[in-house]
Amino acid sequence: MEADTYYGAIYGLGFVHAKDRLWQLNFYRYLTSGRLAELVGSTGVPIDKFVRTIGMPRAAKAMIASLNDEDRNFLQNYVNGINKVAENVALYPAEFYILMTGFDKFTIDDVAGMIMFFRVFLTRDWDVEYLRGRLTEIYDREFVDRLLPFQKKHYFDTGNMETILDHELEQFGFYVPENAENLFRVDEELYHLRAKSKDKFDFQANFKESKWGFQELVSGWNNVGSNCWAIHGNFTHTGKPILSCDPHLGKFASPTWYPVRISWNETITEQTDSGPVRSSYRTYIAGHGAVGVPLFGYIKTPFLAGGATALNPDAKDLFLEEVEDGKYLSSDGTWQDVEKIHEVIKVRLGSDVHFDIQYTDNGVLLPKDIMTKDTRPFHDAVVQEMWESDDIWNQGKMYALAQYFDPLVFKNLHGADEQFWPLLS
Repeated sequence: MEADTYYGAIYGLGFVHAKDRLWQLNFYRYLTSGRLAELVGSTGVPIDKFVRTIGMPRAAKAMIASLNDEDRNFLQNYVNGINKVAENVALYPAEFYILMTGFDKFTIDDVAGMIMFFRVFLTRDWDVEYLRGRLTEIYDREFVDRLLPFQKKHYFDTGNMETILDHELEQFGFYVPENAENLFRVDEELYHLRAKSKDKFDFQANFKESKWGFQELVSGWNNVGSNCWAIHGNFTHTGKPILSCDPHLGKFASPTWYPVRISWNETITEQTDSGPVRSSYRTYIAGHGAVGVPLFGYIKTPFLAGGATALNPDAKDLFLEEVEDGKYLSSDGTWQDVEKIHEVIKVRLGSDVHFDIQYTDNGVLLPKDIMTKDTRPFHDAVVQEMWESDDIWNQGKMYALAQYFDPLVFKNLHGADEQFWPLLS
């Protein structure tokens, strides 16, 4: 796709996204704004509650409020391209006729919602924190920190995290020979870490006896390797570097990456002895991006190649709150009122659903029904079973979730007090 200007290219990007994926744009607009029930009926209510509670729409509104004029112009050109197609389409995709719905004008708010959708799930670690906390009921804290590391000291202390060689793995007892029959029993120290009782700290035996099987727990991890790596040009035949990235994104994130190449004219001004000299050249971006977002996850330009990877940063904290009669026990030992935000979900062919999002000075309170089979694939099945069977629901307690991008700013983010529950230090 060729354009005269950069903004023209971004307009064209929105145009082709809508031309090829109009239904996908429409569906994800409803999903990321917590309005799926308006499109599909009562089936969408649990997902809408989940999306609104964890704060995607709140974060999107905060993002829009923070945009400068250049950012708005960038997003508006993309949106204009989408709407140009929608205004002139002769035949909508089949899904519009099946659900008997139309296409409302796309807005930069819709784009912000999709950006936040990716941000939430590429920094999703609250379910891992929950898993870490539940594992501390079975194992000592040091073992859990090594199994699910969150600080540098828990990783390989090689001094070179870019490359881990076989002899370095052997040094730390993690090397697995190619003919190893059981990958999970190679490092006995890992599975019996200073065990007071071998039965208690035998990871496999403990989970074999519980309803959360060991294999099910680690099934999402054991086939995962490096998903972003590069080879220096010193080691290639052409002398050029090789970059490899694998998005590792599930179907909820992007059903199909959209490959595209956009090019435009760029003008530069150079200062010379005789004064400024302007010159123009053609440049381009080629790669893959997600529909609904005018951004590239994987790119190649005349100057560089780039790729994205989820680094699983510690972007969220969980707290265990004592809640009673609309009040919670604050960190200073006093009972404070739980704050509320009233939400109304419009349901297609059904009655409106009213519910309150509750929050404390630590975070948004997560109700028990936020993690069920109806809100898959937003969480892991094993973690869901742990959540639903958790004893806290019978003890007058709830978990509070704090996220760095939630506009409901929580004073204790990344400062969990030990009196709550030290899921993270």
